[in-house]
Amino acid sequence: MVVLSWGVIASLACFGGPRAGGRYNGADSIHVEVQNQNFYDTVIFVVYAGSNRRRLGAVGGQSTREFGLRWEPTELRFRVDFVGARLDTQSEPIEPRVGETVRLQILSTSHQTGRLILSRY
Repeated sequence: MVVLSWGVIASLACFGGPRAGGRYNGADSIHVEVQNQNFYDTVIFVVYAGSNRRRLGAVGGQSTREFGLRWEPTELRFRVDFVGARLDTQSEPIEPRVGETVRLQILSTSHQTGRLILSRY
């Protein structure tokens, strides 16, 4: 009975909603694709207007990862922390629409220049 209870809890956690490193697929979601072209591993945060910051998840060096977020009617920025580099940088603001995909590109030189590329589709 305990095993069944933990199995139910685990399955609900997988489909429940937004979570760090997870994918929110509700009708009011936006999708985020992070392309890390840098060698450093990164931790990505979403920074909403008013400085409310939430951890989106980790993206390894030279890899791509997708995330889902619950849409909020406000502008947001992405903060990228480079693991081991003692540097972080933040994107320009963007106001995504419901159902939209936002692509964040971390360039091979972003840990030196702070430059990130945002696009949407």
